[in-house]
Amino acid sequence: MRRIAPVLLLAAWLFPAVTSSAATPQSGTVSPTVSSLSYQGSSISSVPPAVSRRVCAENQNCDTFDLIVAVPAGFYDTADRILTVTITWPNSANDLDLYLCQGTQTDDPQCLNGLVGSSNMSGTSSETVSVRDPAAGTYRLIAAAYDGTSAYSGTVTFSAPSTTPGPSPVRSKDNGFSWQARPVANDSNFGEPSVDLDHAGNIYVTTPGGAGVQMWRSFDGGFTFDHKEIASDGGGGDSEIEFTLNDVGYTADLRVTDSAVSRSENRFETWTQQGVGIEQDRQWLAHWCNRQVFLGYHDFVLEAEFLNRSDDGGKTWDTAPTPVSPTGSAPGNQDAQILSDQDVNTFSGPVVVDQKTGDVYVVFAISTAEGNLTTGTPPFGEPEQIVVAVSHDNGHSFQLHLVQGGGPGTLAGVIFPWITIDKGGNAYASYAGRAAPGGPINVFLVYSKDHGDTWSSPYRVNRDASGHSHIYTTISAGDPGVVDVAWYTGSTVDPDRTDNVWHVDFAQVKKANTSTPAIKQSRPYPAAIHKGDICLQGILCTLGGDRSLLDFFQVRPDGRANIAFANNASPDGQQRVWFVGQTAGPSAGNGLQDTNWCTK
Repeated sequence: MRRIAPVLLLAAWLFPAVTSSAATPQSGTVSPTVSSLSYQGSSISSVPPAVSRRVCAENQNCDTFDLIVAVPAGFYDTADRILTVTITWPNSANDLDLYLCQGTQTDDPQCLNGLVGSSNMSGTSSETVSVRDPAAGTYRLIAAAYDGTSAYSGTVTFSAPSTTPGPSPVRSKDNGFSWQARPVANDSNFGEPSVDLDHAGNIYVTTPGGAGVQMWRSFDGGFTFDHKEIASDGGGGDSEIEFTLNDVGYTADLRVTDSAVSRSENRFETWTQQGVGIEQDRQWLAHWCNRQVFLGYHDFVLEAEFLNRSDDGGKTWDTAPTPVSPTGSAPGNQDAQILSDQDVNTFSGPVVVDQKTGDVYVVFAISTAEGNLTTGTPPFGEPEQIVVAVSHDNGHSFQLHLVQGGGPGTLAGVIFPWITIDKGGNAYASYAGRAAPGGPINVFLVYSKDHGDTWSSPYRVNRDASGHSHIYTTISAGDPGVVDVAWYTGSTVDPDRTDNVWHVDFAQVKKANTSTPAIKQSRPYPAAIHKGDICLQGILCTLGGDRSLLDFFQVRPDGRANIAFANNASPDGQQRVWFVGQTAGPSAGNGLQDTNWCTK
């Protein structure tokens, strides 16, 4: 019996019993009439260190305050609130982290499913998490000691957002989803926006242009934004943004000869910058926990995909890139065909990393050797095939998988294909395309349930199958089998027609990793975002066609969907970057997968 006691002690540490909070007071309520409260947290010690919320022992290395958000049904139809939680302590040599979890400790003891946001920065004496229009119910504010011993103070505010100049916010409801859209700035005449959220709920929108990366930051859930320009010598090309587990942020600014990668530990108040990679087009950033950062791109000289990596959190990078598509990396006779086809026209999609396994995925669309002679602007044929490169050794070597074939007149990857991974490790790739010449362009999704080794047949996501064109797909996964998808829909079947009227559309796909998906479609912004043609040939659009919106936009779920898009049709025809956030309706689950699997 004596040999069992250490095992029981270990179990009590990893899976502590439900105990009462030691914060004073232990709980509180915010509401439309109660906008703030404060509490005093007890002293907690990093013995053992709370490296994640999964090793959180109440009254030992963690301390909890119970919060009730009390708003009447329908309150957010006409009003908004920002829930902001902050903990502070005297000495930055101690390191406390903050987790905001929905539900009671009985419902979800380790906050495995109810995590709303977290802040685990180092070298500070405070942590803050913000939530836009939080749902009514019970929340837990968990302070966790990663290093040192300290008491702390907690504050909670529940306030209305500030007003901003420019077009008024647009509220809308469609098919069970509620949305609120607004420009990131009245003066934001750019296209091709990316969006990312840090773990504290802050929203970052970037575009290429000017002297480098244009960035708009929101610290109140997307209600107001400030502006930063992250300049670089020779910059202003394609842009990208990524946050790692500990909210170190990265941007990439395409300079053709390389990318200027900027690294910030303070939410881009300041940053350092260095050149990464070799000659490139359309670069993408990805991370694994807080250890590794990856930059994937298309080398337009070698006409192949490459990956540069950092193994020290972006401080230094390798100088020799890893080939993503080397000879011998595709199965059977696909190898020679894929290499031949990607010699001329390739559209590189995002890089993603499975936060549990470290598997790295790269997606790209390619033309065909035959299509390069007869489609597009020869010799740059239209994209007809989707390839996913998968690495099971953390990005050191790759195997290629042709997940969608094609021939002249078909389309796949208009313009960029996209890829994502859900909380269960299922991988998904999306693309806009058509299976036969002259047919409508639709949105398709394929999935892999075995870490990218085999892929499903594609299924169509958009509910209207004819009479419209659907382009610029973007996807982001949350809970197992749940994927948010967004795209632009034209009013005619041909994107080149000048009488087109374009909208942003969205779908949430449940059971996305099955042959019988459940798809619920919605229109986040009710007005048109563009009128006229949209050129789908990238930089070749200089030969003719409208490329004012550039070539993509982006969706990210964080419980609810967050979308950044370019708009030059409404309300006044001036081009601006807009942000639209989901305020109610079905949730995709938390899209920040590193919080599910990584330790600090």
